[in-house]
Amino acid sequence: MMTIRPLQVEDIHDIAVAARRADVDEMLAGMGASVPMALSYGLQHSLRAWVIWHEGYPLAAVGDTLAAIGVGVPWMVTTNHIDKNPRGFLRASLAILRETMQRHNQLINYVDDRNVQAIRWLEWLGFTMDAPLPYGRHGLPFRKFSITRSV
Repeated sequence: MMTIRPLQVEDIHDIAVAARRADVDEMLAGMGASVPMALSYGLQHSLRAWVIWHEGYPLAAVGDTLAAIGVGVPWMVTTNHIDKNPRGFLRASLAILRETMQRHNQLINYVDDRNVQAIRWLEWLGFTMDAPLPYGRHGLPFRKFSITRSV
């Protein structure tokens, strides 16, 4: 059974040890942070932070921080368990996006251009992708992605 609940400190280890390699690489390239560091930061600074669970396994941690009035920064770390229920994950992430868009007029962040699965997921959710540009600590190609609330 799929559940979405608030992210807790106790979840960080379970998510970090199962994090997808693409997400680990993205955290290092973009923020210079390990997954546990990024999740701890997200838990402390997010307006909301959730964990998506399926049959005792974390599929993803997701949240949003505030960049400016009306502008949020969505973030997510997925795990290798995501393949256990990809459709459930898509439904859960769509529900979280809808809830998040009630707090923000626009969401903006950057995704590692190598993280093809994340890019496909973001496009499926309706985000617009910019062309890749150098970003982060190592200047690797990242894509700015954004979505604006329909009025």
